[in-house]
Amino acid sequence: MDENSATGLIGKRVSAWTAAQGVYLGYLQEVVAVKGRPWRGVVRIDGIAQPAQHSEMDKACRRGFRVGETIEVGGVNISETDVVCETDYAQILERSIANCQEQLSRMADSRHAWAQHEFIKGYKAALSCEKRRLETGEWDHRFLAEEYRRINDECRREGRLS
Repeated sequence: MDENSATGLIGKRVSAWTAAQGVYLGYLQEVVAVKGRPWRGVVRIDGIAQPAQHSEMDKACRRGFRVGETIEVGGVNISETDVVCETDYAQILERSIANCQEQLSRMADSRHAWAQHEFIKGYKAALSCEKRRLETGEWDHRFLAEEYRRINDECRREGRLS
């Protein structure tokens, strides 16, 4: 989408993809254009389609963004949408944790199933840790490790890949 088309989206509902920071829905408030550079859009978030990836090897945990916050995103990552999604961050984390649990319970046997299984267990543990951070206000790496062990033990008891 070019800058002129984007200007027509001001005040309209858009989806803003921010890679590992998550996918957000909201209203385009402003188009920021600097000569010789790609345009960017300022989006006021009113929904979260996908929360941030909360853990990454050797990196500080990402907080992601919340409903009511404003983000600036590259124009290529903004598209018009009419999708409505949840706005309560705790519910979004619960939905993501439940999705991980569902994926773990129907994990197919394949050559790389073990790698997918490990990823989902780690992601579920990170989401649980983020949920705890939401409740307590602080991120605890020990809790992340404990939660991963708990999920791993649960999978072993239920006979899923481990």
